[in-house]
Amino acid sequence: MEGGFSLMPRIVVISGSPSQSAKTSIVAEYMCDLMYGNRWRTNVIKVRDLPPESLNVYVI
Repeated sequence: MEGGFSLMPRIVVISGSPSQSAKTSIVAEYMCDLMYGNRWRTNVIKVRDLPPESLNVYVI
């Protein structure tokens, strides 16, 4: 770590699928697993798990 910052690359994958079992969600998780194995820092952000207020989405 240099100056408080990690030199390890970080990859963030954003998945917007409404279904947890959707192929895109599965592929996003799989890709992150592959990259993590190659010493990349990874995160998956699942839009469906975020509160609607933070997305300015109104649920009726």
